[in-house]
Amino acid sequence: MPTSFERAFGLLQHRFPHLTLPGPFLEFIRAQEENGHTLRRVATNESLLEFLTRLEAPAHIIDRLLTPESRLRPRLDYAALLRLTPDTLFAYLLDQFAAVFDLQQLTLDSETVTGFNAHGSPHVSNVARNALALARGFDPLSANGTLEKEAVIGGLLHDMGNLLGRKLHGLYGVYLMTQLFTNVDADPQTLDSYVTALEVTLFHEVEFGSEHALFARLNPATLAVIIADKTDVSFRRVSAKSNVSEAMRDAHVLVNLLVADSAISRDAGPSGRFNWRVDFRSKFDLEQFDLFSSLLKATGRVRYPQEWTALYEESNIEYLFVFQSTFLTIYLSRLYLTLRAVFAMFPSVTEFVFVVDDAERSVSLTRIFNRSTYRQQIQTLGKLFYRENWPNTVLFHAVGRDL
Repeated sequence: MPTSFERAFGLLQHRFPHLTLPGPFLEFIRAQEENGHTLRRVATNESLLEFLTRLEAPAHIIDRLLTPESRLRPRLDYAALLRLTPDTLFAYLLDQFAAVFDLQQLTLDSETVTGFNAHGSPHVSNVARNALALARGFDPLSANGTLEKEAVIGGLLHDMGNLLGRKLHGLYGVYLMTQLFTNVDADPQTLDSYVTALEVTLFHEVEFGSEHALFARLNPATLAVIIADKTDVSFRRVSAKSNVSEAMRDAHVLVNLLVADSAISRDAGPSGRFNWRVDFRSKFDLEQFDLFSSLLKATGRVRYPQEWTALYEESNIEYLFVFQSTFLTIYLSRLYLTLRAVFAMFPSVTEFVFVVDDAERSVSLTRIFNRSTYRQQIQTLGKLFYRENWPNTVLFHAVGRDL
C-alpha cells in the first residue's frame, strides 16, 4: 500500500507527468517512513524538537507544533476546512498556526549571521490576502468558492517546508501537508482541492516554478499565490536579526529595507495592464528608528554601501537607479515567475508594468513587459546582470526552453 506521501506525489504526477523527485529528497522520505515520521532538520539530522529547543524557541510554541517524539501535532480535516468561508478559513488558520509561522522565521534566521528575509506571520498573511484578492478578481462570480479557499490555504501554508530545510522547501512543505491534513479523499472535489494545495506549495518555489514549462496548466490558486509571494517586498520583510551593520552587505536586506511599500493591481476595463509598483524610500520616521538602528544614520536615512555612495557622489547616479539595478539583479527570477503567472492567470492582460517610484524626489522608473516579448526581455536583462555566469543560472535554462 502506498504511503501518504507516495499517494500525494502520485496525484501530483498525474497532473504533471514530468515531475521527478531529487535523490536527496527521496532519501529523506525513505528515512521518514522508517522512523515513523519523526520530524528532523535536514541539514543537521537532529530532530526538529531538539533543533528548535537549541534555538531557544519558547516551549509552549514548540508544543503547539510537535509532540514529545518530534512528530507533527496538528491534524486538520481538509473537507471540514472547505466548508468554511474564505474569510473564516483565513482567520482560523492564522489562529491555529500563527506561532508556527514564527518558528519558520526562527529556523531561517539560524542559517545566517545577519538574518533571513522575514517568512513569519506578516509575510504569509500578506501573501494569503493578496492571493485571495487575485482569486476573486479571476472569477468575481464565484464568491466563497473553492478557488478562494485554496488561495488562502496555499498562501498561509506555502512556506512550512522551511521548518525542515530551505533548499527544496516546497517539497518539504508537500511532505508536511501529507502529515497535517486528514479526510482529504472525502469526495472527488475535496481530493482535487487537496492536490491543488500541494501544487501551490510545490510550485511557489522558484526552482520548481521556473522549470515548469506548462505554466498554463497550473491551477489559478497556484498562480495567485506565486504572484502574491514574489511581489511581497518591503522593509517589513527585514528580519529583526538583520539589525546589525554587517547586514548592509546583504543585497536582499538592503533592497527590502529601501522599499516602503509594494502593491499589485489590475487595471479596470479593457486596458489589459497588470501593475506592480514598488515605493522606494531612503528615510525612516523616528518611531521606526529602533527597528533598524544599526542600518540607519542618526538622521533616519539608510546607510548606503560605499559603492552606492561613490556612484552618487562621483558620477551623479541617483540612488534610485542603483536600487532598481540591484533589485532586478537579485529578484530577476522572481520577476520572471511573476510575469509567467500573471500572463497565465489573466489571458486578457497584454502588458505587465513594473514601476519603481521615489516620491521624495518625484522620480519614477517604469519597465513594461509585453506578453509576446517578455521572455526575450528577461533574457536581455539576464545577460546584462549575470554576464558570463548567465548560462549557469536556473533562469537561463527556464527562459531558454520558453523561447
